[in-house]
Amino acid sequence: METTPQPIRPTWEHRLQAVLALLGGEPVPHVTARFGMGRSILYKWRHRALTALQGALTDHRPGPQCPANRLSPAEEAPLVELAQRHPTWSAAQIQAQAGPAAPSPRTIQRLRHRYALPRLPKRPAPCRPARRLTRQVKQEARRLIEAKPELGPERLAWELQNVAHMQISPATMKRMKHARQQAQTPPPPPPQWRFYARYHPHSLWHGDCLEKVFDQATGRRRCSKGVDLLSSGSVSEVQ
Repeated sequence: METTPQPIRPTWEHRLQAVLALLGGEPVPHVTARFGMGRSILYKWRHRALTALQGALTDHRPGPQCPANRLSPAEEAPLVELAQRHPTWSAAQIQAQAGPAAPSPRTIQRLRHRYALPRLPKRPAPCRPARRLTRQVKQEARRLIEAKPELGPERLAWELQNVAHMQISPATMKRMKHARQQAQTPPPPPPQWRFYARYHPHSLWHGDCLEKVFDQATGRRRCSKGVDLLSSGSVSEVQ
């Protein structure tokens, strides 16, 4: 059995040859005697080699493993405190209050989502449903609009409130009056577009009708019988 000379301090090539010999099926006593090393050190190098090989052959997510905008716990603490103290503030308001070193509003939104700190609305939720007009009030308002179309919404609402003793706002009367006008007035017909064919990209004189041209010098009107006369310059004078 050949014995490989062992250097004073084993290099990585020497360790690699020993690990490859062990992985190739050579018995451990032969490898330890050949490379001049102990059994425990040989097993330790094999474990390191297999761990490094596994890490090198494992697929990793491309790009940085840690995002560049990840905040440290010391930077997150004042932002979390502000979000807890002012739950109705937006991310931009928290950034303005935190100072110039604060992160972007999008980072503050992600921080809120991670700590489960939603932004609460400033106005409380309504405790009762919105008031709707009854059918009787709607019928009376429509009858009054049809009977007196010349009155405005302010006058119609005043008459309902003081004569019929029904509560309705002028804005509601204005919407009902506008809806009645829209229902009675038919929509305008769609425009009929007329398209003209151009046979030449530089032509502005194509057409079958007579073209009229005014002489700027004399002020007299000139007309031509067609496109060719105008383009050639032979124009007949019209008295």
